[in-house]
Amino acid sequence: MRARTAFLLALLVGTAGLTVADPGPVAASEVSHSGAQRISAAASMKAVLGRHRHANVCTRPSTQHASCNAIIDQNVSGNVAPNGVPWGFGPSDLQAAYQLPSATAGTGQTIAIVDAYDLPTAEADLATYRAQYGLPACTSASGCFRKVNQDGAATPPVTNAGWGQEIALDLDMVSAACPKCSILLVEANDAGMFNLGTAENTAVALGATAVSNSWGGGEWSNESQADSAFFDHPGVAITVSAGDSGYGLEYPAASPNVIAVGGTSLSVTAGSRGYSESVWSGTGSGCSLYEPKPSWQTDPGCANRSVVDVSADADPATGVAVYDSTANGGQSGWLVFGGTSAAAPLVAGAYELAGVTSPADIPAQALYAKPSSFFDVTSGSNGSCAGSYLCTAATGYDGPTGLGTPDGVSGFDPAPPVVLASPDAPTSVTALAGDGRATVSWQPPAADGGSPVTGYVVTPRIGGVAQAAHSFTTTATSQVISGLPNGTSYTFTVAAVNTVGTGAPSIASSPVTPFDAITTKYAQLGGSVSTLGVSTGAELFLAGGRSQAFAGGSIYWSATTGAHVVRGNILVKYKAIGASAGIIGYPTSDDAASPDGVGRYGHFAKGALYWSPKSGAHVVLGAIEAKWAAVGWERSGLGYPTTDETITPDKVGRYNHFSYGSIYWTPALGAHYVLGAIQAKWAALGWERSRLGYPRSDEFGIPGGRRSNFQHGYITRNLKTGAIAVVYTA
Repeated sequence: MRARTAFLLALLVGTAGLTVADPGPVAASEVSHSGAQRISAAASMKAVLGRHRHANVCTRPSTQHASCNAIIDQNVSGNVAPNGVPWGFGPSDLQAAYQLPSATAGTGQTIAIVDAYDLPTAEADLATYRAQYGLPACTSASGCFRKVNQDGAATPPVTNAGWGQEIALDLDMVSAACPKCSILLVEANDAGMFNLGTAENTAVALGATAVSNSWGGGEWSNESQADSAFFDHPGVAITVSAGDSGYGLEYPAASPNVIAVGGTSLSVTAGSRGYSESVWSGTGSGCSLYEPKPSWQTDPGCANRSVVDVSADADPATGVAVYDSTANGGQSGWLVFGGTSAAAPLVAGAYELAGVTSPADIPAQALYAKPSSFFDVTSGSNGSCAGSYLCTAATGYDGPTGLGTPDGVSGFDPAPPVVLASPDAPTSVTALAGDGRATVSWQPPAADGGSPVTGYVVTPRIGGVAQAAHSFTTTATSQVISGLPNGTSYTFTVAAVNTVGTGAPSIASSPVTPFDAITTKYAQLGGSVSTLGVSTGAELFLAGGRSQAFAGGSIYWSATTGAHVVRGNILVKYKAIGASAGIIGYPTSDDAASPDGVGRYGHFAKGALYWSPKSGAHVVLGAIEAKWAAVGWERSGLGYPTTDETITPDKVGRYNHFSYGSIYWTPALGAHYVLGAIQAKWAALGWERSRLGYPRSDEFGIPGGRRSNFQHGYITRNLKTGAIAVVYTA
């Protein structure tokens, strides 16, 4: 079955590799027959490889040791028949997918590969790979290829066939990306972090301007010491694979001194690019436990270093062809690999194709200055992190794919220095007058000066003369400016603020005049000839509003409730409980006579005040107010309140007594009323502290009588005899 599928793929894609990029931009509906065949061939390959068995080629690392991040397809192994096509993506596919100028760039650049142990057939295997795909030879005789140990000497360390497969993968991937680059293979004595770090320093000392590292291990508390000892090489692009265990991260990918490389799943599609990508579920990502956040990372969900920075193909189901003649577990020859081990050397090769380095450059920082130079990957996930971008693809930066995958090499150029300036002036400033205030709105500045706007300064002006400015540390483009005397004409200017400072002010708004809602209300009532009479003091600014006292009462105003009259006994009670700053807030209605003609009332934002000559003025709030309203307010069988709402002695519920009954409320049972004789009996028993507990129903009719249910029983009244009966149910 496998041989037949390979033959079918070879028939569709030719003998030079699975080359699937379209020759030029075409619409999806205009894909040629051959283009459709290429898409079908790649989809078939992905489906077959996805069903294969895959395994890590290196064992899990111990503390401060590393494991390579290569994943091998266990069903693909062996030589390719004459004129046959190796399984997996080849150089032309990867170059096309990432728009790499591999045929024209890279000369004079040296990429180092750092791995553990020795692959004795490294140079010969590299020659086989490059010959298969028509890449120029790279040999030690020509000076293109060099292999040294961690100290820079020619004597190799011991052979390890698992790490050997990693070496073969790395050599072939840097060749695929940058076939004109020279390659330096530095083999550490073992997989210990110290020896691998020593090899890292040797690679840089021998002239590498990019170093690929396809390995990693767990973080540890003192890893910053390794950062400075082994990875602090400004001007050198140190790429590190992010790991193959899904959400979670490794060291040294967590180091802010390296370019952390995640993994995608690469598919052949129609369209101008000819490829699409999603998150490979196995790629590592996350938030470092110990590494501080570098200044050039601004994602908000991780206070420390976020991983990854960029990404490339790593899915074993969209794996890459590799040649390794040193057998490991019975597998040798042409193999297929995935894992972020494939992505890290690809990115290192892309960096070298850019051909620009500076001793002062921090390569990872340069990437973040040009986010649009990468293909944004917006679908897929590598684990569970409550839907966070740290494990889920998103527009822009995300954890599994970073800024995205290479779209050419412009994103790897060092960013030019940014000259920051204060922002331009906002535009289109308008003002809408209110009571003692104005709502000012505007459009943000066209240019932020290279630094994001962090706030605005709004300046009121009277006759063109600036008044006290109002500063806002938010990017909202509409603000309420309060504390403005009514009747005065104002204009407003707005200036934007960034890290440099405050920019130029805008053109002033058209003039507006704040109006006085209290004065308007007073005039509507008849002014000094109304029942309010003349004012007895200045208008007062209160928290959230204002008030004005008159001989016959007061008017209170807030932006949400408007202006309303409070007077007489209601006003006395209102002031006694804190007025607008008290438990019921600003009035929502004028003081008025109650419908029964006996008392007066006022409704407020958080409750009501009712007064009658017999009961006095009392507060009714919340659920008790709602229950009283539902049964008809003072015209109900309850009458007027005779107490304020009060906490019950057991601290569980609340109550109001009324002229002819009570309403009791608890969180569990809600609000219920108890009337007349039943109320009197319940009171005699001890109210809610009696054996009956709280009411759980309103009073209701039963044959020949009335009844109220309580938590642990009920009370009935016989309408004919007036007899009261108490029944306990618990």
